[in-house]
Amino acid sequence: MRLLGRYLAAAFLSFSVVLPSAARSNDKTADGNPAQAALESRIGAEIDGRWLFSDDYPKHQRQQVRFHDQLGEGSVVTLRHTGRSAMPDLVAVIKRYDNRPFATLQMRVDNNTRGKIAISCLRLFESSQDQLSARIGPLTRTRILSDSYSEDTPILRIRDFAQAPDADYRAVGSQLLYNRDTQTHFFVGALAAKRWLTVIHLLPTGMTVDNVGTTELTAGKSLSPSRPEDHVILKITVAPGRQLVSEPLLLAVGQDHLQTLRDYGAAVGRLNKARVDKPALWGWWSWTAFYDEIAEKPATRNANWLADHLASHGYRTIHLDEGYNATRGDYDRTNPVRFPDGMQRFASMIAQAGLTLGLWTAPFEVSRRSWVYLTHRDWLVKNLHGDPIQLGKEQGAETLYALDPTHPGAARHLRDTYRTLARNWRVGYIKLDFMEMSAVEGLHYRRDVSALEAERIGLAIIRAAVGDKVILDKDGSAMLPPVGIVDAGRLSNDTEHSFAGSFDAASGIAARFYMNGNYFTADPDVFCLSDHRSPDPRREELAPVSFEEAKIAIALSAVAGGMFEDGDDLPAMKDEPERLALMTNPDLLDMVLLRRAATPLDLMSYAEDDLQPSLFWLRENADTGMLSVFNWTDQPRRHEMSFDRLALGGGSWRARDIFAADGIASDARSVIVTQPPHSVRVIRLSRD
Repeated sequence: MRLLGRYLAAAFLSFSVVLPSAARSNDKTADGNPAQAALESRIGAEIDGRWLFSDDYPKHQRQQVRFHDQLGEGSVVTLRHTGRSAMPDLVAVIKRYDNRPFATLQMRVDNNTRGKIAISCLRLFESSQDQLSARIGPLTRTRILSDSYSEDTPILRIRDFAQAPDADYRAVGSQLLYNRDTQTHFFVGALAAKRWLTVIHLLPTGMTVDNVGTTELTAGKSLSPSRPEDHVILKITVAPGRQLVSEPLLLAVGQDHLQTLRDYGAAVGRLNKARVDKPALWGWWSWTAFYDEIAEKPATRNANWLADHLASHGYRTIHLDEGYNATRGDYDRTNPVRFPDGMQRFASMIAQAGLTLGLWTAPFEVSRRSWVYLTHRDWLVKNLHGDPIQLGKEQGAETLYALDPTHPGAARHLRDTYRTLARNWRVGYIKLDFMEMSAVEGLHYRRDVSALEAERIGLAIIRAAVGDKVILDKDGSAMLPPVGIVDAGRLSNDTEHSFAGSFDAASGIAARFYMNGNYFTADPDVFCLSDHRSPDPRREELAPVSFEEAKIAIALSAVAGGMFEDGDDLPAMKDEPERLALMTNPDLLDMVLLRRAATPLDLMSYAEDDLQPSLFWLRENADTGMLSVFNWTDQPRRHEMSFDRLALGGGSWRARDIFAADGIASDARSVIVTQPPHSVRVIRLSRD
């Protein structure tokens, strides 16, 4: 498909995005005509508490010129809405690329008045449901993929519009609509998140795309409804003669939604200078083995076991999660009971064993027991009354607060803390957790700074403190803000130590396949293989993990193409050799070593009986590929995958399940998989 942008020829009150397809000449819209229809929209801004839209202006000026930017070259149309006395101008900028299958849209507010204005929201795009249906087909036959935070509440799912036609389908960052009958999609996605959160709503009235602060999202996560004073609405002051610019937005319509997602991911990576050159760490993670009761002795046992049995296969990271530290906010001081000798001794042992030490942190959260709260409450983000904003409870017990990285004292504290981790403790990997909880709007030391700006300022401080070699892994936050600063990023909810955990994580891993190698290296969370585990004190006891479910856990991690971590108590698995062997399966490790995410072939087209995407394909080279087929259901399932769909071409192909000795049924045209409930088949296809 090829994307063109133009404005309505009438009064230029709104603009149209015309999206003809160049991908295939037979692309059609819902009415059977060539895909050449427009999506009409207008722009707007909430200024000083009132909305102002482009069609409120008497004058509309249009300019078109050629341009060249990081994504290519083409024509850019600038439309200025002007002529309102004592009101700023609204400006829309649409770029049409000569050789890119999308268009980009950006808006700005030009304050040409004599006074300051305060802006709390920018409306980049809006479209009615009728328009969307006319372009892709009836919404009653449409699936919706709404991106959000990496650990979503509720969990990221691909939804069928017909199941809740009156719902608010809210997304953060991007949203994909896919019609199952026409196979046509509409995609909208932010290309950056350096100041604004891009929030998309698909409502009964249609779609809106806004740049806003984080309060709408944190209101349902970290901010208590009993403290309305903590729910601060972002307002950016714009002085006379100054401008306020939105984040750039990408729009696309076509019939290859997987390629659109790849193009989008590549554009994000290029524009944000993503860090994707660091190795993908393999190793062991303490959380699902011991939760927050990790201590020096069990950590040492697991480190020694990994060094003796798994390091030669590539597993060389020991990652300690929450529990080693004194409290949230104090990560350079260990828990005196669990690590009585401090971290230096343990860190030296890890280094001598040739392993990499990794530590969990929540960089911008501060507890009541922390040194910052007890001595420097002025370093915290405050509400409009000047009181520190409360974020909720740590493990349901202790109130937390948000550190303000724009404060010089807080900046020094961050710098000193993370220098200690990197230089004194020789930490090579650091997880940055709960950033979705701490990115709250409020009063910062530096005025007119949004929560996302403050977060990125803090992340830049951490990056400078630890240097270029330490791998930073973002967790919890929206997907876009940390891109360009971190090296790895969580794709999904915690997998936990259960089939339910794998099921819940799978949709996020599938939906974000395009982020691996574009935004950062994928972090799919750990795989847990043992049927023995420590109980999670926060949750009810779950059913043991069967051997088939253990295969699901490790295969799901493998298809992500990034980090590869086990979450078991390794020495306790001595009586489970069959499960341990999964960690050294040569075909699986070869697959992970490619560092490429498998493509979820049925991302938006999965059969209803499959419940969610189940078919992942990774082409290794011209003669081999890996097909992973998951059965998420409680019933036996059968899948037949044509060689044409896998683009295998001619010749004869062998199919082998890498976890079993027997082959897989296949003929000259397809591979056939029949499998029991809660299982996976990872099939290596090779040319005869």
